[in-house]
Amino acid sequence: MRRTPATLALVTLAVLGLRPDVGAGDDGTGGPRWVVLRSERFEVHHAPGGAKDAGRVRGWLEAGIRALTAEFTTHPVPELLAVRCRVILHPEPTAAVSEARAGIETASDAAGYQATIRMLTPGAWRPAYRSQLGEAPSEDHFRKLLLHEYSAILLDRITARKPLGWRFFHAPPWFVQGFEEYLGLVLTTERNRTEVLDRALAAQRQAPERIGFDLGVEVTDPYLDGLALVCFLHERFGRARVHALLDSDAPRFGRALARTLEIDLAGLEREWRAWRAERVGPG
Repeated sequence: MRRTPATLALVTLAVLGLRPDVGAGDDGTGGPRWVVLRSERFEVHHAPGGAKDAGRVRGWLEAGIRALTAEFTTHPVPELLAVRCRVILHPEPTAAVSEARAGIETASDAAGYQATIRMLTPGAWRPAYRSQLGEAPSEDHFRKLLLHEYSAILLDRITARKPLGWRFFHAPPWFVQGFEEYLGLVLTTERNRTEVLDRALAAQRQAPERIGFDLGVEVTDPYLDGLALVCFLHERFGRARVHALLDSDAPRFGRALARTLEIDLAGLEREWRAWRAERVGPG
């Protein structure tokens, strides 16, 4: 996930009742005229001829919203996701958008919370493309990618609604990217939450030194190792406590983590090592 320096999140809200509107749009690159699918809560911008991809994205995000709502039952998900947003599906790679890069821009002003995601439209991906985990450009991969990005806005707004306390994008990268990656896998397809997740966790067996606890939690890759750590937090401490972490009024993430889980760094390392041995086997 690539984020602009000033803004950190993404959202797209998918609902029924879209209507097409052809217009110049604003892709920020001087690109093609866009066909805009408008709704009360979001827009999907695509190039002429990209209606099929836009419809797929709409369906995947609608399913993602339902999954997020079911996952975060103690939070007002529809209210938190009611923001002004656009999803821009680029018809070909650019300097900012490619198979390996999706761009996110967010801002808050008098008009409210705004978010834009830019990604390469699914139909433009090369069949030979493979992700870090060896995933081909399939529905599983696209749904994971979309919900990874989309979930960021919910996590950000959950922490922002508190009168005091840490903010999601102020957390360490392993937690930010790992939580989004975790939701992108476990809340999309059966294959993602089983086969793909297990393959990602296997990296911890192959190279157990990827994650360390010397002067805090240290990782080699905030996406892959962050995913493993967030999966560990959910499976070892429970979803309710992980969600309570988001609601903590502690000023910093580290303090919130220690207070919510009632554990220090040494204890967290012991729990991690025990979970890793049980879940993926000894290194």
